[in-house]
Amino acid sequence: MNWIKLLAFSLGLPLLMTQAQAVEEMQLNRESIKTNKRLIVNANMDLTEEQANGFWPIYSEYQAEIGKINTRSFELINSYISQYDSLDDKTAKSMIKEYLQIEQDRLDLRKSYVKKFDKVLPTPKVIRYLQIENRLDSIIDHEMLDRIPLAVSE
Repeated sequence: MNWIKLLAFSLGLPLLMTQAQAVEEMQLNRESIKTNKRLIVNANMDLTEEQANGFWPIYSEYQAEIGKINTRSFELINSYISQYDSLDDKTAKSMIKEYLQIEQDRLDLRKSYVKKFDKVLPTPKVIRYLQIENRLDSIIDHEMLDRIPLAVSE
């Protein structure tokens, strides 16, 4: 966050982006990373032909499954952005519950796919793949967090 955004944030000033613009920008960033993700993974995994033959089908399955969870997360964020300044207790509790379930589902999915990747790759390459995924997730998270306003407190 640059110092102007930090100052605006600390003073409670609105940043010059509408809710619709924030959602649209998050969606564009998300799509861009999804489009380039396979290229990034391929460039950084150093797979043999045999490893690649085992890895890519599992990778595609994983991306389809994690994509569903990420869509749920994106929908939750959109819902939150549309009502962050008027959340009631019931809605806020529901959003917290959904957020925690999404995180649990994401962790459960990763655990199940580590076992699958471990069958076709040496464990150090599984770790490498997890690191790449984590870095890409961090980039996406940072982009989104920069556009998500804090809830209005009472």
